[in-house]
Amino acid sequence: MENIWYMAEKNPDYELANDNIVFWGHEHPDHFPTVTVNDLPVPDTVQQYVLAQQRRHCSTGKQRPVAARALLGKEQRRLHLSAK
Repeated sequence: MENIWYMAEKNPDYELANDNIVFWGHEHPDHFPTVTVNDLPVPDTVQQYVLAQQRRHCSTGKQRPVAARALLGKEQRRLHLSAK
């Protein structure tokens, strides 16, 4: 089975190397996050490059930075968090 990643040209929530959605598994479906579905297949060479970088990063034992959107005041912002 071949992995196929999708990307989007106009999705402000999309970031290729950090495209995870986290929510509680016991959450009622009515409370699941609303997402924009990406519709452009990522070329295999790009996918292989990102996977190689992730493997390299994992082998260092360091925690990867995490990005998330947050509402600060009345403005949506993208936060990048990393361990010290």
